[in-house]
Amino acid sequence: MPTPPETDAEWKPVYTPFSADLTDVVHAANGPYAVGTSGVVAGKRGGGWEAVVDTGPADNNSTLKAAAVTDDGRRVWFVGASGAIGAYDLDERRKYNYTYDGDASPEWHDVTVTGPVGEERAYVANGSGAVVEFSVTGTDVTFGATPKPGDGATIRAVQAAPSGVAYAVDTSGRAYENAGSGWSAIGSLEVQLAFNDIYAGPEGVYVAAGDGRLYRYDDSGEWTPVRVGQNALRSVDVHGGRIVVLADGAIYERPVSGGEWTSVPTPTGSDLLALALGYPDVVVGNAGTVVNRPPHHPPEQPEPTPDEQPAERGQVCTLLVEALVDRLSRAELVELIERRDRCDTALVEQLDEITAERRRERLRRLPVTRIPAARTRVDCEPVEPRAERRVEYEPVEYEPVEYEPVEREPRPGGERRRERRGERRGESGRRRADCAEPERYERGETLTVAELERLLEA
Repeated sequence: MPTPPETDAEWKPVYTPFSADLTDVVHAANGPYAVGTSGVVAGKRGGGWEAVVDTGPADNNSTLKAAAVTDDGRRVWFVGASGAIGAYDLDERRKYNYTYDGDASPEWHDVTVTGPVGEERAYVANGSGAVVEFSVTGTDVTFGATPKPGDGATIRAVQAAPSGVAYAVDTSGRAYENAGSGWSAIGSLEVQLAFNDIYAGPEGVYVAAGDGRLYRYDDSGEWTPVRVGQNALRSVDVHGGRIVVLADGAIYERPVSGGEWTSVPTPTGSDLLALALGYPDVVVGNAGTVVNRPPHHPPEQPEPTPDEQPAERGQVCTLLVEALVDRLSRAELVELIERRDRCDTALVEQLDEITAERRRERLRRLPVTRIPAARTRVDCEPVEPRAERRVEYEPVEYEPVEYEPVEREPRPGGERRRERRGERRGESGRRRADCAEPERYERGETLTVAELERLLEA
């Protein structure tokens, strides 16, 4: 009976800004990428998920069913319905579209890729039991033959091991191997059930089946069934010495070396379809559902040589991983940005852009948008006096009016007030004469942000 795992790392749903059903997920160099309906390709970059491709290859909105990544993690490949084959280059942030013109049905169900960017070798499998091989030179694709490993049953999954040997399974419960000389059936499986996923790596070959069992292919050429749960197994992956299996309603885990399975219920009511282990572990499903789990320990950083980056580089980059970003304070983020020359992750670039935008926003919101003329200059030149206007009036004769004189007593302090008024008028006149308004800043003119920055720097 599976038991809950003894760990504080929990599977938790995360927010995504899209509602497409996600059918597959892989780990690339800068994080996980998922594909799904309507041709969406989404990646986790910076603080959250976002769609990097909205409408799929050739913008035909075809459902994408599978994804794969190059050995260096710099290019993500995806395939799906209606002949959809495409790739997303992480460095160029660009989508590439490809068209298959062979005789195989272009309803692709899975894809696997080996080799670095520009030197890929790949296999795509379709619903008619064919597996098409293609090679990549730069960005050009050359398609090969279209053999059918079995009797025409849908090839549900295909996976190439690091050694270059490719494996495939179909919906009739058969498995096949291609070591370079063609496809051939392997092992003896006396079950007629659907195989849903396959993993091929240094740890071995594992197949997730619909009867709740995991089938392991060993060196003797035989398949060994391993009971995991009662429900159908959807996906399997191996990473860090542990094997994780996604089943209907639960996630199972145990060491590759063996032991008891541990399980946790899936933390969402949506159907989950695929998983990818890495940093972090990710499960995707219907309605844009993404569930992830931070790893138990940060990934180990290789020891740098004297010719490489400083020894502190690994420590700085480790702080920028997804599991810790949300826990950092603003001061800690600022410190990391200031040390960005030691880390080349896309996250640092994004944080740097955010910080620059916030600085520009603060400048735009400064209350000082007009600078009074008297404050812009101190050593001002005198202003030329205005020309005196003379107005000629015709003389008007008035009859003299006699008034009786009225005696008034002087108000106390009146003489002193008149003296002060005279002093103020004299100062005002001197200010107007000594400090002219600069020609480039007329009174009431609104300054641009660039001019304001120059003034602040001065």
